[in-house]
Amino acid sequence: NMSCFECGNASTELKQCATCKEAKYCSSDCQRAHWKVHKKMCNAGRIHTHAPASGSPAALQRFHLLAQKEDWAGMVQMADQVRAVLKGKNEVTTMTLQNLALAYWRVPATQGRDLLKSAELLEEVEGMFEVLGQVQGQLSCWNSLISLLVKAGRPSEAAKWTEKLMDYATISEDHDLIGMHGVFLGEALVSAQSTDNAQLAIPFLERALAASTKCEGPQADNDLRMKALAALGCAYMDLEQFDKALETTTLSVSDMEARNDGGGIAGALRRRAMIYSRMGQFENAATDLQTMLQVLAPGRCPGMPEAMRLEVAAEGQTLLQRLRGN
Repeated sequence: NMSCFECGNASTELKQCATCKEAKYCSSDCQRAHWKVHKKMCNAGRIHTHAPASGSPAALQRFHLLAQKEDWAGMVQMADQVRAVLKGKNEVTTMTLQNLALAYWRVPATQGRDLLKSAELLEEVEGMFEVLGQVQGQLSCWNSLISLLVKAGRPSEAAKWTEKLMDYATISEDHDLIGMHGVFLGEALVSAQSTDNAQLAIPFLERALAASTKCEGPQADNDLRMKALAALGCAYMDLEQFDKALETTTLSVSDMEARNDGGGIAGALRRRAMIYSRMGQFENAATDLQTMLQVLAPGRCPGMPEAMRLEVAAEGQTLLQRLRGN
């Protein structure tokens, strides 16, 4: 199940941001509440509608009309024609190539979707913006490249662009942006489940964790800190740095207890039990699992979907029985 980008509740029926198609929400209220954070990265997915000047090549005129209609397949079919008439590093070229990149991203798989081709085009545009000295254009490309490469299963390649964006955000003291992108990439790297990716994730997550204390509003602080700590614990586990994993996950348990978040407490206790088990401390693992089951008792987790509560409780019971069998 995916989790709501605002409240963290998991569901199979989340609504997506109509612009970027990446952010997911369980309600309109959550989407509105998250907008102050999400608007800083919601650049991917926007058609650039500035029309080519009169007298421009006919191919560019036709391509612009297709872009207005969001005819992704038609735009992809015109790729070679459009590239043949583009000249120089200018607004028309960057706008057109960004729209073509978006078409490769959005077109159905059966009609030519190619996320890596989209990323290749955006990297080309980013280089043009750098030459032109257009920082906002670069920021838009970095946002899109990060989302694309993670979606394409290449989170390690997204690290380059995430680092650029976080460095820019550090200079401008945009702590929301640092935390959000550090967590986004860190979670993707940890999900890839390799020691190389876990090692790569740690500095991004540590920067996100530090930024979370300076974010706007307590909710943003709590959510980013919660996600950064959880991902850091998993990264340290993958690297078998169990002492650091235990320290980080214990912080997660304390944070969830302070928030009185039953589902969060249960998740953190489960992760800590796994760490204790890997360390051979089976009694501590069993204690955490028993506490987790108490937290998951009916009525103790009002914000947690019932089906998920039952599933997690059943899993915890199975793990506890397995430990006792040892």
